[in-house]
Amino acid sequence: MACWGGDEINWIREGKHYGFPYRAYGIPYGGARAWAPNRRYDKSAYEEPLLAFGESQGISDITQVRLDGVDGWENVLLVATLNKRNLYRLVVEQGRVVVIEPIVTGIRVRAIEFHDNTVYMVTDESGGSRVYRFDIDYRYDEFE
Repeated sequence: MACWGGDEINWIREGKHYGFPYRAYGIPYGGARAWAPNRRYDKSAYEEPLLAFGESQGISDITQVRLDGVDGWENVLLVATLNKRNLYRLVVEQGRVVVIEPIVTGIRVRAIEFHDNTVYMVTDESGGSRVYRFDIDYRYDEFE
């Protein structure tokens, strides 16, 4: 079954069921027919997602970023999207998303990697694949 929206980010754990197609947050293509997720179901049978987007994002990749000692970057997930042409910075604390920050790239990001405070993005634009790089540097000088 295909649906609009409802793109999920899940913590994957062995032996767990994430509900699809019995439980999802999207709306089925074709619209009028209510589908199983909108009916009653035993929530305890399925793992709930860390995050579900209401609008289709076309999530292509997720990577973890850790900048210890940099406020707000100690436990971050960067989410790449094809449909929305964004990266999303998700700050995760105690197993829940507390910040969602869109980083507009304007390009379809196929894959992302994080090494040595640098994010590498691979795109799949019509002119072919390209690799972009940007540094995450939140250092600043203290003033007295």
